[in-house]
Amino acid sequence: MTVTACKSPARPRAKGCKALRLAMQRYGNRITVNGTVEFKAQMIRAAVDSQLPITFTDPALESRRQALLNKENTHERTEDQSIEDELDAALAALDSGPLPTSTLPEPQPSPEQATAGQPPAEATAPTPAFTPPPSTGSPTLDALEENRRPKASTVCEHCPNSVWFASPAEVKCYCRVMFLVTWSSKEPNQITHCDGEFLGQEQE
Repeated sequence: MTVTACKSPARPRAKGCKALRLAMQRYGNRITVNGTVEFKAQMIRAAVDSQLPITFTDPALESRRQALLNKENTHERTEDQSIEDELDAALAALDSGPLPTSTLPEPQPSPEQATAGQPPAEATAPTPAFTPPPSTGSPTLDALEENRRPKASTVCEHCPNSVWFASPAEVKCYCRVMFLVTWSSKEPNQITHCDGEFLGQEQE
């Protein structure tokens, strides 16, 4: 049986579980999944959540399903649930209030403007112009102090599928494609290349 991606909007996990149950009831427990990388990831997560006795025909998908299932069975689900709870809280905070902003100091006048109309004086060193740090594309990262941001550059800083959120104790990045935390201030993981940042661009 082949499960193919559709463009239905809401609750992909719930719909994924339902699709897998119908496929198993009609065609048995060997399932073929066709679609985007994001859709395949949703089907893997749905298979683990539903605990259905199915097998993916794609070896890579089946390997990922078994790895997540083993993780569930070794009682590490608590940590994953905690991550999802933190993510839900971060998204709720973004929806309930304005995004954090950074206030930049006013630029200092140039030496020519400061001395205009005044008699010549001894030469002094020019005041360096203020250059704001480049934006990462994440309002959360832009609002953080420099020492709380990733010290080693990671593609997650600019990826549209990354959700950054911060607490007084820790900063984390959750990937909406792989359904896991890809970077945290306690466990910084420098991801330098990832196809996730290109997902969805082909539909624009």
